Amino acid sequence: MDREENIEYIVKVYCEDDGIPKQNKSKSFIVQVLDTNDNEPKFDRDLYNATITENKAPGQMITKVTASDSDQENNAEVHYAIEPNFRSKFEVDSSTGIIRAKVEFDREQESSITFKVYAADNGTPVPLTATATVKLNIEDDNDEFPTFNKSSYNFQVMENKNADFVVGTVLATDKDIGSNAAIVYTLPFSYQNAPFSINPSTGEIKTNRRLDREAKPSYTLSVMATDRGVSPKNSSCTVTVTVLDENDEYPHIRFPNRGNESIKVPHTTLPNSIVTQVEAYDKDEGENGTLRYSIVKRDDDNLFYIDAKTGQIYLSRKIESFDIKEFSLFIDVSDQGAVPLKTGVEVRLFVEYHAIPTVAEQKIGQNVLIAITIACVTIVLSLAILVTIFLIKRVDNNKRKRLPNVESIDQHEFQLPDTVQYNSKKSCLTRENSHKTYLTDNNNLTSHEVKKVSFSSDDQQDSGIFMIGRDVGPNGIVSTNQHIYANHHQSPYNSQPEDTPPPRPRREKKPSDLHQEEVNRMASINFHQKLINNYNKPLVYHPEENRHFLSLKKPGVEDTNSDGSGEVTVSDSGRGGSMEDLHRASVMI
Repeated sequence: MDREENIEYIVKVYCEDDGIPKQNKSKSFIVQVLDTNDNEPKFDRDLYNATITENKAPGQMITKVTASDSDQENNAEVHYAIEPNFRSKFEVDSSTGIIRAKVEFDREQESSITFKVYAADNGTPVPLTATATVKLNIEDDNDEFPTFNKSSYNFQVMENKNADFVVGTVLATDKDIGSNAAIVYTLPFSYQNAPFSINPSTGEIKTNRRLDREAKPSYTLSVMATDRGVSPKNSSCTVTVTVLDENDEYPHIRFPNRGNESIKVPHTTLPNSIVTQVEAYDKDEGENGTLRYSIVKRDDDNLFYIDAKTGQIYLSRKIESFDIKEFSLFIDVSDQGAVPLKTGVEVRLFVEYHAIPTVAEQKIGQNVLIAITIACVTIVLSLAILVTIFLIKRVDNNKRKRLPNVESIDQHEFQLPDTVQYNSKKSCLTRENSHKTYLTDNNNLTSHEVKKVSFSSDDQQDSGIFMIGRDVGPNGIVSTNQHIYANHHQSPYNSQPEDTPPPRPRREKKPSDLHQEEVNRMASINFHQKLINNYNKPLVYHPEENRHFLSLKKPGVEDTNSDGSGEVTVSDSGRGGSMEDLHRASVMI
Protein backbone atom coordinates (compact mmCIF):
# COMPACT_ATOMS: atom_id res chain seq x y z
CA MET A 1 0.00 0.00 0.00
CA ASP A 2 1.05 3.53 -0.63
CA ARG A 3 -0.22 5.99 1.89
CA GLU A 4 0.58 8.84 -0.41
CA GLU A 5 -1.89 7.27 -2.92
CA ASN A 6 -4.64 6.20 -0.54
CA ILE A 7 -4.50 7.08 3.05
CA GLU A 8 -7.23 4.54 4.14
CA TYR A 9 -9.49 1.75 2.93
CA ILE A 10 -13.12 0.76 3.86
CA VAL A 11 -13.39 -3.03 4.00
CA LYS A 12 -16.87 -4.64 3.93
CA VAL A 13 -17.29 -8.30 4.87
CA TYR A 14 -20.38 -10.01 3.46
CA CYS A 15 -21.68 -13.28 4.96
CA GLU A 16 -24.43 -15.35 3.18
CA ASP A 17 -25.95 -18.79 3.91
CA ASP A 18 -27.02 -21.43 1.50
CA GLY A 19 -30.68 -21.53 2.45
CA ILE A 20 -33.57 -20.85 0.34
CA PRO A 21 -34.02 -17.98 0.26
CA LYS A 22 -30.50 -17.15 1.16
CA GLN A 23 -29.98 -14.94 4.01
CA ASN A 24 -26.96 -12.62 4.27
CA LYS A 25 -25.41 -10.13 6.56
CA SER A 26 -22.48 -7.66 6.01
CA LYS A 27 -20.12 -5.71 8.18
CA SER A 28 -17.65 -2.94 7.21
CA PHE A 29 -14.40 -1.65 8.76
CA ILE A 30 -11.85 1.01 7.84
CA VAL A 31 -8.23 0.21 7.23
CA GLN A 32 -5.82 3.20 7.63
CA VAL A 33 -2.42 3.09 5.91
CA LEU A 34 0.34 4.24 8.25
CA ASP A 35 3.07 6.56 6.90
CA THR A 36 6.68 5.68 6.51
CA ASN A 37 9.40 8.15 5.45
CA ASP A 38 9.53 7.02 1.96
CA ASN A 39 9.30 10.47 0.21
CA GLU A 40 11.99 13.18 0.10
CA PRO A 41 11.14 16.92 0.14
CA LYS A 42 10.47 18.61 -3.20
CA PHE A 43 11.14 22.31 -4.08
CA ASP A 44 8.53 24.12 -6.00
CA ARG A 45 11.18 24.91 -8.63
CA ASP A 46 14.58 23.65 -9.42
CA LEU A 47 16.11 27.11 -10.24
CA TYR A 48 15.54 30.35 -8.42
CA ASN A 49 16.65 33.60 -10.10
CA ALA A 50 17.32 36.57 -7.83
CA THR A 51 18.77 40.08 -8.22
CA ILE A 52 20.47 42.57 -5.89
CA THR A 53 22.03 45.97 -6.48
CA GLU A 54 25.70 46.25 -5.74
CA ASN A 55 26.95 48.20 -2.77
CA LYS A 56 23.81 47.37 -0.77
CA ALA A 57 24.31 46.96 2.93
CA PRO A 58 24.38 43.38 4.37
CA GLY A 59 21.00 41.88 5.39
CA GLN A 60 19.21 42.62 2.12
CA MET A 61 16.66 39.87 1.14
CA ILE A 62 17.64 38.02 -2.00
CA THR A 63 14.83 35.45 -2.48
CA LYS A 64 12.65 32.79 -0.76
CA VAL A 65 12.76 29.08 -1.49
CA THR A 66 9.91 26.59 -0.77
CA ALA A 67 10.01 22.80 -0.46
CA SER A 68 7.27 20.27 0.50
CA ASP A 69 7.18 16.64 1.68
CA SER A 70 4.23 14.28 0.96
CA ASP A 71 4.93 12.34 4.07
CA GLN A 72 3.10 12.91 7.25
CA GLU A 73 3.96 14.53 10.51
CA ASN A 74 7.68 14.49 11.29
CA ASN A 75 8.41 12.92 8.01
CA ALA A 76 6.88 15.99 6.35
CA GLU A 77 8.73 18.69 8.33
CA VAL A 78 11.29 20.43 6.06
CA HIS A 79 14.39 22.46 7.08
CA TYR A 80 16.52 24.62 4.68
CA ALA A 81 20.30 25.14 4.45
CA ILE A 82 22.91 26.84 2.16
CA GLU A 83 25.67 24.81 0.72
CA PRO A 84 28.82 25.22 2.84
CA ASN A 85 31.00 27.18 0.30
CA PHE A 86 28.55 30.13 0.22
CA ARG A 87 27.53 30.30 3.82
CA SER A 88 29.98 33.26 4.29
CA LYS A 89 28.03 35.33 1.77
CA PHE A 90 24.45 34.13 2.26
CA GLU A 91 22.15 32.91 5.00
CA VAL A 92 18.75 31.21 4.86
CA ASP A 93 15.99 30.93 7.41
CA SER A 94 15.70 27.18 8.04
CA SER A 95 11.96 27.35 8.57
CA THR A 96 10.80 29.99 6.07
CA GLY A 97 13.42 29.57 3.35
CA ILE A 98 14.17 33.32 3.09
CA ILE A 99 17.70 33.92 1.80
CA ARG A 100 19.58 37.12 2.75
CA ALA A 101 23.01 38.60 1.84
CA LYS A 102 25.66 38.66 4.50
CA VAL A 103 28.13 40.89 2.58
CA GLU A 104 28.20 43.95 0.27
CA PHE A 105 28.58 42.96 -3.36
CA ASP A 106 30.62 44.66 -6.10
CA ARG A 107 29.26 44.08 -9.56
CA GLU A 108 32.59 45.02 -11.15
CA GLN A 109 34.22 42.18 -9.23
CA GLU A 110 31.37 39.60 -9.50
CA SER A 111 28.35 40.20 -11.68
CA SER A 112 26.44 36.98 -10.71
CA ILE A 113 26.59 34.19 -8.12
CA THR A 114 25.06 30.69 -8.33
CA PHE A 115 24.70 28.51 -5.24
CA LYS A 116 22.52 25.59 -3.94
CA VAL A 117 19.91 25.39 -1.24
CA TYR A 118 19.10 22.16 0.63
CA ALA A 119 15.72 21.02 2.07
CA ALA A 120 15.66 18.06 4.53
CA ASP A 121 12.81 16.37 6.43
CA ASN A 122 12.80 15.05 9.98
CA GLY A 123 11.96 11.48 9.08
CA THR A 124 13.41 8.47 10.74
CA PRO A 125 15.47 6.60 10.66
CA VAL A 126 17.23 8.60 7.91
CA PRO A 127 16.09 12.11 6.89
CA LEU A 128 15.51 12.59 3.23
CA THR A 129 16.78 15.77 1.39
CA ALA A 130 16.19 17.75 -1.77
CA THR A 131 18.29 20.37 -3.61
CA ALA A 132 17.48 23.59 -5.52
CA THR A 133 19.67 26.13 -7.35
CA VAL A 134 19.70 29.91 -6.75
CA LYS A 135 21.26 32.27 -9.35
CA LEU A 136 21.89 35.75 -8.03
CA ASN A 137 22.38 38.58 -10.56
CA ILE A 138 24.14 41.68 -9.12
CA GLU A 139 22.73 44.84 -10.65
CA ASP A 140 25.03 47.75 -11.53
CA ASP A 141 25.29 50.91 -9.49
CA ASN A 142 27.04 54.02 -10.96
CA ASP A 143 30.01 53.74 -8.66
CA GLU A 144 32.82 53.80 -11.22
CA PHE A 145 34.51 56.83 -12.82
CA PRO A 146 35.42 56.90 -16.50
CA THR A 147 39.09 56.07 -17.02
CA PHE A 148 41.29 57.21 -19.91
CA ASN A 149 43.65 54.66 -21.35
CA LYS A 150 46.45 57.29 -21.01
CA SER A 151 47.02 59.89 -18.36
CA SER A 152 48.18 62.38 -21.02
CA TYR A 153 48.15 62.57 -24.79
CA ASN A 154 50.64 64.24 -27.12
CA PHE A 155 49.58 65.08 -30.65
CA GLN A 156 51.32 66.94 -33.47
CA VAL A 157 49.87 68.92 -36.29
CA MET A 158 51.48 70.88 -39.10
CA GLU A 159 50.77 74.59 -39.14
CA ASN A 160 48.61 76.15 -41.85
CA LYS A 161 46.39 73.03 -42.14
CA ASN A 162 42.76 73.65 -43.04
CA ALA A 163 40.06 73.49 -40.41
CA ASP A 164 38.59 70.07 -39.41
CA PHE A 165 42.02 68.46 -39.56
CA VAL A 166 42.03 65.44 -37.22
CA VAL A 167 44.64 65.92 -34.53
CA GLY A 168 44.04 62.70 -32.55
CA THR A 169 41.56 60.64 -30.53
CA VAL A 170 41.21 60.11 -26.81
CA LEU A 171 39.56 57.01 -25.29
CA ALA A 172 37.96 56.48 -21.89
CA THR A 173 36.16 53.39 -20.46
CA ASP A 174 33.80 52.83 -17.55
CA LYS A 175 33.52 49.54 -15.65
CA ASP A 176 29.86 50.11 -15.08
CA ILE A 177 27.24 48.83 -17.54
CA GLY A 178 24.38 50.34 -19.38
CA SER A 179 23.93 54.07 -19.17
CA ASN A 180 26.39 54.17 -16.31
CA ALA A 181 29.08 53.23 -18.81
CA ALA A 182 28.00 55.52 -21.67
CA ILE A 183 30.65 58.28 -21.95
CA VAL A 184 30.41 61.79 -23.34
CA TYR A 185 33.63 63.74 -24.22
CA THR A 186 33.75 67.49 -23.78
CA LEU A 187 36.20 70.40 -23.58
CA PRO A 188 35.79 72.56 -20.44
CA PHE A 189 34.33 76.02 -20.83
CA SER A 190 37.72 77.63 -20.21
CA TYR A 191 38.90 76.21 -23.58
CA GLN A 192 36.03 77.52 -25.64
CA ASN A 193 38.37 79.88 -27.51
CA ALA A 194 40.91 77.15 -28.27
CA PRO A 195 41.20 76.31 -31.98
CA PHE A 196 40.00 72.71 -31.38
CA SER A 197 36.77 70.75 -31.09
CA ILE A 198 36.03 67.20 -29.89
CA ASN A 199 33.48 64.59 -30.95
CA PRO A 200 31.38 63.88 -27.82
CA SER A 201 30.85 60.22 -28.68
CA THR A 202 34.16 59.13 -30.20
CA GLY A 203 36.65 61.51 -28.53
CA GLU A 204 38.12 62.62 -31.87
CA ILE A 205 39.86 66.01 -31.70
CA LYS A 206 39.87 68.31 -34.74
CA THR A 207 41.07 71.82 -35.55
CA ASN A 208 38.45 74.48 -36.13
CA ARG A 209 40.79 76.99 -37.82
CA ARG A 210 44.32 77.28 -39.25
CA LEU A 211 47.20 77.12 -36.79
CA ASP A 212 50.23 79.41 -36.88
CA ARG A 213 53.31 78.10 -35.09
CA GLU A 214 54.92 81.54 -34.97
CA ALA A 215 51.86 82.86 -33.11
CA LYS A 216 51.67 79.90 -30.70
CA PRO A 217 53.87 76.81 -30.98
CA SER A 218 51.84 74.49 -28.70
CA TYR A 219 48.50 74.11 -26.93
CA THR A 220 47.62 72.31 -23.73
CA LEU A 221 44.01 71.12 -23.36
CA SER A 222 41.96 69.33 -20.73
CA VAL A 223 39.47 66.76 -22.09
CA MET A 224 36.64 65.59 -19.81
CA ALA A 225 34.82 62.22 -20.00
CA THR A 226 31.42 62.02 -18.24
CA ASP A 227 29.13 58.97 -17.95
CA ARG A 228 25.35 59.06 -18.32
CA GLY A 229 24.49 57.61 -14.93
CA VAL A 230 21.87 58.96 -12.58
CA SER A 231 24.62 60.58 -10.58
CA PRO A 232 27.09 61.30 -13.38
CA LYS A 233 30.75 60.81 -12.71
CA ASN A 234 33.60 62.28 -14.75
CA SER A 235 37.34 62.36 -15.12
CA SER A 236 39.80 64.32 -17.25
CA CYS A 237 43.10 63.98 -19.06
CA THR A 238 45.70 66.38 -20.48
CA VAL A 239 46.17 66.75 -24.21
CA THR A 240 49.19 68.60 -25.62
CA VAL A 241 49.09 69.61 -29.26
CA THR A 242 52.43 70.64 -30.77
CA VAL A 243 52.28 72.77 -33.90
CA LEU A 244 55.00 71.74 -36.32
CA ASP A 245 56.92 74.39 -38.22
CA GLU A 246 56.50 75.05 -41.87
CA ASN A 247 58.94 77.27 -43.75
CA ASP A 248 56.47 80.10 -44.19
CA GLU A 249 58.46 83.04 -42.76
CA TYR A 250 60.95 85.17 -44.70
CA PRO A 251 64.12 86.40 -42.97
CA HIS A 252 63.70 89.84 -41.37
CA ILE A 253 66.54 92.41 -41.55
CA ARG A 254 67.18 94.45 -38.39
CA PHE A 255 70.24 96.27 -39.68
CA PRO A 256 70.86 97.94 -42.02
CA ASN A 257 67.43 99.36 -42.71
CA ARG A 258 66.04 102.05 -44.95
CA GLY A 259 67.66 105.40 -44.14
CA ASN A 260 70.43 103.75 -42.15
CA GLU A 261 72.31 101.66 -44.65
CA SER A 262 75.51 103.76 -44.95
CA ILE A 263 78.54 102.70 -42.94
CA LYS A 264 81.69 104.87 -42.59
CA VAL A 265 85.00 103.03 -42.74
CA PRO A 266 88.21 104.94 -41.81
CA HIS A 267 91.01 104.45 -44.29
CA THR A 268 93.26 103.42 -41.37
CA THR A 269 91.21 100.26 -40.74
CA LEU A 270 93.41 97.18 -40.69
CA PRO A 271 92.72 94.14 -42.87
CA ASN A 272 90.47 91.41 -41.40
CA SER A 273 88.80 93.98 -39.13
CA ILE A 274 85.02 93.96 -38.71
CA VAL A 275 83.54 97.03 -40.35
CA THR A 276 79.84 96.25 -39.77
CA GLN A 277 77.37 93.39 -39.38
CA VAL A 278 74.11 92.50 -41.08
CA GLU A 279 71.61 91.66 -38.35
CA ALA A 280 68.67 89.42 -39.32
CA TYR A 281 66.31 86.87 -37.78
CA ASP A 282 63.77 84.27 -38.93
CA LYS A 283 60.66 83.35 -36.91
CA ASP A 284 60.82 79.75 -38.14
CA GLU A 285 62.74 77.12 -36.19
CA GLY A 286 65.33 74.51 -36.98
CA GLU A 287 66.67 74.58 -40.49
CA ASN A 288 63.82 76.86 -41.47
CA GLY A 289 65.21 79.49 -39.09
CA THR A 290 68.93 79.03 -39.74
CA LEU A 291 70.24 81.93 -41.81
CA ARG A 292 73.09 82.24 -44.26
CA TYR A 293 74.54 85.47 -45.67
CA SER A 294 76.05 85.96 -49.12
CA ILE A 295 77.09 88.87 -51.34
CA VAL A 296 75.25 88.62 -54.64
CA LYS A 297 76.26 91.93 -56.22
CA ARG A 298 79.20 94.28 -55.51
CA ASP A 299 81.39 97.10 -56.83
CA ASP A 300 84.17 97.04 -54.23
CA ASP A 301 86.77 95.02 -56.16
CA ASN A 302 86.65 92.39 -53.38
CA LEU A 303 87.66 94.92 -50.76
CA PHE A 304 85.19 93.35 -48.32
CA TYR A 305 83.94 89.85 -47.51
CA ILE A 306 81.12 88.53 -45.32
CA ASP A 307 80.89 85.68 -42.83
CA ALA A 308 78.16 83.36 -44.15
CA LYS A 309 77.00 82.36 -40.63
CA THR A 310 77.23 85.56 -38.59
CA GLY A 311 76.69 88.26 -41.24
CA GLN A 312 79.82 90.16 -40.13
CA ILE A 313 81.49 92.13 -42.91
CA TYR A 314 85.31 92.23 -42.82
CA LEU A 315 87.95 94.26 -44.61
CA SER A 316 89.82 91.83 -46.82
CA ARG A 317 92.94 93.93 -47.67
CA LYS A 318 94.70 97.21 -47.01
CA ILE A 319 92.84 100.30 -48.17
CA GLU A 320 94.62 102.17 -50.94
CA SER A 321 94.17 105.81 -51.95
CA PHE A 322 91.94 104.86 -54.85
CA ASP A 323 89.66 102.94 -52.43
CA ILE A 324 88.58 106.13 -50.64
CA LYS A 325 85.05 106.30 -52.03
CA GLU A 326 81.60 104.75 -51.53
CA PHE A 327 80.84 101.09 -52.29
CA SER A 328 77.57 99.14 -52.49
CA LEU A 329 77.13 95.52 -51.44
CA PHE A 330 73.89 93.65 -52.20
CA ILE A 331 73.49 90.86 -49.68
CA ASP A 332 71.00 87.97 -49.66
CA VAL A 333 69.86 86.49 -46.33
CA SER A 334 68.28 83.05 -46.84
CA ASP A 335 67.06 80.27 -44.54
CA GLN A 336 67.87 76.57 -44.88
CA GLY A 337 64.36 75.23 -45.38
CA ALA A 338 63.44 72.62 -47.97
CA VAL A 339 62.32 75.51 -50.13
CA PRO A 340 64.61 78.36 -48.99
CA LEU A 341 63.15 81.82 -48.50
CA LYS A 342 65.45 84.81 -48.86
CA THR A 343 65.50 88.56 -48.25
CA GLY A 344 67.89 91.04 -49.86
CA VAL A 345 69.47 94.19 -48.43
CA GLU A 346 71.89 96.85 -49.72
CA VAL A 347 74.84 97.93 -47.59
CA ARG A 348 76.69 101.13 -48.48
CA LEU A 349 80.26 101.36 -47.24
CA PHE A 350 81.90 104.80 -47.40
CA VAL A 351 85.68 104.69 -47.03
CA GLU A 352 86.77 108.10 -45.72
CA TYR A 353 90.14 109.66 -45.02
CA HIS A 354 91.08 110.21 -41.36
CA ALA A 355 93.95 112.57 -40.49
CA ILE A 356 96.55 111.00 -38.22
CA PRO A 357 97.55 113.30 -35.32
CA THR A 358 101.24 114.38 -35.30
CA VAL A 359 103.72 113.71 -32.53
CA ALA A 360 103.60 117.39 -31.45
CA GLU A 361 99.80 117.26 -31.06
CA GLN A 362 100.11 114.10 -29.03
CA LYS A 363 102.66 115.80 -26.75
CA ILE A 364 100.39 118.83 -26.31
CA GLY A 365 97.62 116.55 -25.22
CA GLN A 366 99.94 114.82 -22.79
CA ASN A 367 101.10 118.18 -21.38
CA VAL A 368 97.51 119.29 -20.82
CA LEU A 369 96.84 116.06 -18.99
CA ILE A 370 99.93 116.55 -16.81
CA ALA A 371 98.92 120.16 -16.02
CA ILE A 372 95.44 119.06 -14.97
CA THR A 373 96.94 116.34 -12.78
CA ILE A 374 99.32 118.81 -11.07
CA ALA A 375 96.47 121.27 -10.46
CA CYS A 376 94.36 118.56 -8.84
CA VAL A 377 97.25 117.44 -6.62
CA THR A 378 97.93 121.07 -5.60
CA ILE A 379 94.31 121.62 -4.59
CA VAL A 380 94.28 118.45 -2.53
CA LEU A 381 97.52 119.38 -0.75
CA SER A 382 96.25 122.92 -0.05
CA LEU A 383 93.09 121.56 1.52
CA ALA A 384 95.18 119.17 3.62
CA ILE A 385 97.39 122.04 4.87
CA LEU A 386 94.37 124.20 5.75
CA VAL A 387 92.80 121.34 7.68
CA THR A 388 96.09 120.73 9.51
CA ILE A 389 96.39 124.43 10.52
CA PHE A 390 92.81 124.45 11.73
CA LEU A 391 93.40 121.34 13.84
CA ILE A 392 96.62 122.80 15.34
CA LYS A 393 94.85 126.04 16.31
CA ARG A 394 92.02 124.09 17.80
CA VAL A 395 94.40 121.98 19.89
CA ASP A 396 96.27 125.14 21.00
CA ASN A 397 92.99 126.80 22.09
CA ASN A 398 92.01 123.68 24.02
CA LYS A 399 95.38 123.74 25.85
CA ARG A 400 94.94 127.39 26.78
CA LYS A 401 91.49 126.75 28.15
CA ARG A 402 92.93 123.98 30.35
CA LEU A 403 95.48 126.34 32.07
CA PRO A 404 94.06 126.69 35.62
CA ASN A 405 95.96 129.87 36.61
CA VAL A 406 95.05 131.72 33.47
CA GLU A 407 91.40 130.72 33.97
CA SER A 408 91.45 132.05 37.55
CA ILE A 409 93.05 135.33 36.46
CA ASP A 410 90.54 135.62 33.62
CA GLN A 411 87.70 135.26 36.08
CA HIS A 412 89.25 137.64 38.70
CA GLU A 413 89.88 140.82 36.79
CA PHE A 414 91.95 143.73 37.92
CA GLN A 415 89.61 146.67 38.01
CA LEU A 416 90.26 150.36 38.00
CA PRO A 417 89.36 152.14 41.22
CA ASP A 418 86.83 154.87 41.50
CA THR A 419 89.10 157.16 39.48
CA VAL A 420 91.78 156.58 36.92
CA GLN A 421 93.54 159.86 36.12
CA TYR A 422 96.55 160.80 34.15
CA ASN A 423 97.46 164.48 34.43
CA SER A 424 100.35 166.30 32.85
CA LYS A 425 100.98 169.48 31.03
CA LYS A 426 100.76 167.71 27.71
CA SER A 427 97.93 165.27 28.23
CA CYS A 428 95.73 163.88 30.91
CA LEU A 429 93.16 161.06 31.06
CA THR A 430 90.28 161.08 33.50
CA ARG A 431 88.24 157.95 34.32
CA GLU A 432 85.86 157.75 37.23
CA ASN A 433 83.57 154.99 38.39
CA SER A 434 81.39 156.95 40.76
CA HIS A 435 78.50 159.20 39.87
CA LYS A 436 80.26 162.23 38.25
CA THR A 437 79.36 165.34 36.29
CA TYR A 438 80.84 166.58 33.06
CA LEU A 439 80.50 169.70 30.90
CA THR A 440 78.27 169.69 27.89
CA ASP A 441 78.59 171.91 24.88
CA ASN A 442 76.73 174.65 26.82
CA ASN A 443 79.07 174.30 29.83
CA ASN A 444 76.29 172.68 31.84
CA LEU A 445 77.01 169.96 34.29
CA THR A 446 75.43 166.59 33.52
CA SER A 447 75.47 163.55 35.74
CA HIS A 448 76.85 160.28 34.37
CA GLU A 449 77.26 156.82 35.84
CA VAL A 450 80.85 155.67 35.44
CA LYS A 451 81.61 151.98 34.98
CA LYS A 452 84.51 149.99 36.35
CA VAL A 453 87.26 149.01 33.98
CA SER A 454 89.84 146.23 34.25
CA PHE A 455 93.12 146.06 32.39
CA SER A 456 96.55 144.45 32.21
CA SER A 457 99.52 144.63 29.90
CA ASP A 458 102.26 142.49 28.48
CA ASP A 459 105.67 144.04 27.86
CA GLN A 460 106.37 141.96 24.79
CA GLN A 461 103.07 141.03 23.15
CA ASP A 462 100.77 144.02 23.55
CA SER A 463 101.32 146.83 21.15
CA GLY A 464 99.24 149.26 23.22
CA ILE A 465 96.23 149.90 25.38
CA PHE A 466 93.09 151.26 23.84
CA MET A 467 91.10 153.37 26.29
CA ILE A 468 87.83 155.09 25.60
CA GLY A 469 86.19 157.41 28.12
CA ARG A 470 83.84 160.30 28.42
CA ASP A 471 83.86 161.35 32.07
CA VAL A 472 84.32 164.51 34.14
CA GLY A 473 86.94 164.56 36.89
CA PRO A 474 86.58 166.21 40.27
CA ASN A 475 87.86 169.48 38.74
CA GLY A 476 85.14 169.55 36.12
CA ILE A 477 87.44 168.40 33.34
CA VAL A 478 85.65 166.71 30.42
CA SER A 479 87.57 163.68 29.01
CA THR A 480 87.44 162.74 25.29
CA ASN A 481 88.22 159.62 23.23
CA GLN A 482 91.91 158.83 23.59
CA HIS A 483 94.36 156.07 22.66
CA ILE A 484 97.18 155.27 25.05
CA TYR A 485 100.00 153.45 23.32
CA ALA A 486 102.45 151.51 25.40
CA ASN A 487 105.68 149.63 24.83
CA HIS A 488 107.47 150.78 21.69
CA HIS A 489 104.69 152.89 20.13
CA GLN A 490 104.47 156.65 20.70
CA SER A 491 101.17 158.20 21.72
CA PRO A 492 99.71 160.59 19.16
CA TYR A 493 98.68 162.91 21.99
CA ASN A 494 101.95 162.99 23.93
CA SER A 495 105.25 163.30 22.07
CA GLN A 496 108.30 161.40 23.33
CA PRO A 497 111.02 163.68 24.82
CA GLU A 498 114.24 163.81 22.88
CA ASP A 499 116.23 162.89 25.96
CA THR A 500 114.45 159.56 26.44
CA PRO A 501 116.62 157.32 28.53
CA PRO A 502 117.88 154.12 27.01
CA PRO A 503 115.69 151.03 27.48
CA ARG A 504 116.17 148.99 30.59
CA PRO A 505 118.18 145.86 30.23
CA ARG A 506 115.98 142.74 30.01
CA ARG A 507 116.47 140.17 32.66
CA GLU A 508 116.59 136.48 31.86
CA LYS A 509 113.09 135.00 31.98
CA LYS A 510 112.15 132.06 34.14
CA PRO A 511 109.27 129.59 33.71
CA SER A 512 107.30 131.54 36.29
CA ASP A 513 107.86 134.70 34.25
CA LEU A 514 106.51 133.05 31.14
CA HIS A 515 103.43 132.05 33.03
CA GLN A 516 103.02 135.60 34.36
CA GLU A 517 103.33 136.97 30.84
CA GLU A 518 100.50 134.72 29.66
CA VAL A 519 98.36 135.93 32.57
CA ASN A 520 99.12 139.55 31.71
CA ARG A 521 98.32 139.03 28.04
CA MET A 522 94.91 137.53 28.80
CA ALA A 523 94.10 140.34 31.22
CA SER A 524 95.19 142.95 28.64
CA ILE A 525 92.84 141.47 26.03
CA ASN A 526 90.01 141.57 28.54
CA PHE A 527 90.88 145.18 29.39
CA HIS A 528 90.82 146.19 25.71
CA GLN A 529 87.40 144.63 25.21
CA LYS A 530 85.86 146.43 28.15
CA LEU A 531 87.31 149.77 27.05
CA ILE A 532 85.90 149.30 23.56
CA ASN A 533 82.46 148.70 25.06
CA ASN A 534 82.71 152.12 26.75
CA TYR A 535 83.92 154.04 23.71
CA ASN A 536 81.37 156.87 24.30
CA LYS A 537 83.44 158.37 27.20
CA PRO A 538 85.98 160.84 25.65
CA LEU A 539 89.43 161.69 26.93
CA VAL A 540 90.47 165.36 27.77
CA TYR A 541 93.85 167.01 27.80
CA HIS A 542 94.90 168.75 31.10
CA PRO A 543 97.98 170.75 30.18
CA GLU A 544 97.92 172.62 33.50
CA GLU A 545 98.82 169.47 35.38
CA ASN A 546 102.57 169.06 35.83
CA ARG A 547 102.45 165.44 36.85
CA HIS A 548 100.54 162.32 35.98
CA PHE A 549 99.49 159.57 38.26
CA LEU A 550 97.59 156.33 38.21
CA SER A 551 95.13 155.42 40.92
CA LEU A 552 94.20 151.81 41.29
CA LYS A 553 91.91 150.07 43.69
CA LYS A 554 91.43 146.32 43.92
CA PRO A 555 87.74 145.34 44.06
CA GLY A 556 86.49 144.51 47.51
CA VAL A 557 89.51 145.96 49.35
CA GLU A 558 89.04 148.99 51.59
CA ASP A 559 92.73 149.84 52.06
CA THR A 560 93.57 153.57 52.26
CA ASN A 561 96.85 155.45 51.89
CA SER A 562 98.19 158.12 54.16
CA ASP A 563 95.77 160.81 52.99
CA GLY A 564 92.73 158.50 53.39
CA SER A 565 91.73 158.53 49.69
CA GLY A 566 92.11 154.80 49.19
CA GLU A 567 94.28 155.37 46.12
CA VAL A 568 97.82 154.40 45.26
CA THR A 569 99.65 156.94 43.08
CA VAL A 570 102.59 156.22 40.86
CA SER A 571 104.46 159.36 39.78
CA ASP A 572 107.07 159.84 37.11
CA SER A 573 109.07 162.20 39.44
CA GLY A 574 108.51 165.18 37.17
CA ARG A 575 110.08 163.64 34.06
CA GLY A 576 107.33 164.62 31.72
CA GLY A 577 105.06 161.55 32.15
CA SER A 578 105.42 159.37 29.09
CA MET A 579 102.82 156.70 28.23
CA GLU A 580 105.51 154.05 28.50
CA ASP A 581 106.01 154.98 32.16
CA LEU A 582 102.29 154.68 32.78
CA HIS A 583 102.21 151.27 31.14
CA ARG A 584 105.25 150.14 33.08
CA ALA A 585 103.67 151.33 36.32
CA SER A 586 100.44 149.44 35.57
CA VAL A 587 102.35 146.23 34.98
CA MET A 588 104.22 146.56 38.22
CA ILE A 589 101.04 147.18 40.20
